[in-house]
Amino acid sequence: MTKTLTRRELYDAVWSKPVIKLEAEFGVSNVAIAKMCRRHRIPTPPRGYWAKIEAGKPVKKAIFVEFNDPVLNRIEFLRSTTDLSEPVRALVGRARVARKERRVRAMNVANAAPAPAPEQDMHPVARRTTAAFRKAKPDASGAVSAKGEGFCGVIVHKDGIDRAVGILSGLAKQLSAVGLDLAAAGEGLRVARDQDCVLVTLREETRSEKHLPTPDEIAAEERRQKRLEQYWSRPSGNRGPEVSHEKAYPDNDIIYTGRLILSADCWARGIRKKWADGKAQRLELILDDIATGIEIILAAKKADREDAERRERERRERARKDEIARQHLAREQKRMCFMNEVLEHARKADALRKWLATAPASEKDGLVYFSRFRQWAVAWLEYLEDLTSAKGMEEALVLCDLFPEMDDFQYCYTDWREKCLANQDNDSMAANRSGWS
Repeated sequence: MTKTLTRRELYDAVWSKPVIKLEAEFGVSNVAIAKMCRRHRIPTPPRGYWAKIEAGKPVKKAIFVEFNDPVLNRIEFLRSTTDLSEPVRALVGRARVARKERRVRAMNVANAAPAPAPEQDMHPVARRTTAAFRKAKPDASGAVSAKGEGFCGVIVHKDGIDRAVGILSGLAKQLSAVGLDLAAAGEGLRVARDQDCVLVTLREETRSEKHLPTPDEIAAEERRQKRLEQYWSRPSGNRGPEVSHEKAYPDNDIIYTGRLILSADCWARGIRKKWADGKAQRLELILDDIATGIEIILAAKKADREDAERRERERRERARKDEIARQHLAREQKRMCFMNEVLEHARKADALRKWLATAPASEKDGLVYFSRFRQWAVAWLEYLEDLTSAKGMEEALVLCDLFPEMDDFQYCYTDWREKCLANQDNDSMAANRSGWS
């Protein structure tokens, strides 16, 4: 569902009430509304604007500027949240309330990180990850990984090992409180409920910086270049071992920032799928929110799966009824052919009967062949009368199986006829006469 506005309408909306109160009306988050305002050059109230209004202090409203640009003047919001099922919307509302309560508590980032749990109290996934980190050798960037079968696919800098393990253990505890459990999936963490599952990954944000070579690296690169020149100066059959074409040092360094990001692999509009360290929060502080978010994702997956199953059942039922209608129509055509044959035999028998009533019954004037023809016509009339008799038709109908006991064909036709008669819609009956559905 899409909500379309003009720049003026959105301007009036954001200056009439706080953006957070527009979430339900627009069906998107307050962050999405603020982004849309920036994208379409719509001024928004500054920080503290609504507090001043509540306090009765004078405020200044930004001037709205018109732009002669149709693209800029048309704003569309995909109201994804309103398309969610009722159980999922309830979970989303609960998560928003929890976030607001957490903001009110004004958590202190400096002392927010809880002390790591003892290894014996950790979740099995966290214990295996700890063991893998201890055995792993840091790469050139100082990163260690716990990937592969039986592990959770975490890659962090060696300085962030304790944080990563603590987050995994804490998240497992929060998920366990709502009846969910973590399982290692090689490339991530698998969280499942009944038939639905979601893959969760924990990673550390990285950035690329230009590498500043050391004097030793510069000297090694010069030696490589010299060996490469000597290699190409020799004859093709006597060049010796091949020289590496890679530089002695990388062009860029991968820098691990220490910012951890936890994301869920799913597609569902209007549902949060990523959590990360920010200016005023760390993942350790929002593990309850993450657990609720994963629960919301699983609920959305369940709703999507049930909706897909319902559509598939409806499709199969439509296909079944279409096949029944097709077979019913084919049998009706066979029945009409049988009736046409019966009527044609009856017409011939009636005509033959009239002719025999006027034809001479004995040989006269030496009409030997005519007499024989008349006898043949009498025999043919007996055959036609046998075909059109009730007994003869019964034998033919049994052989062709045109009128079996009540089956789906009759039920389908009866339901269709009763529906049309109930609606007293003769036009509909005529239009659907070939469908019987």
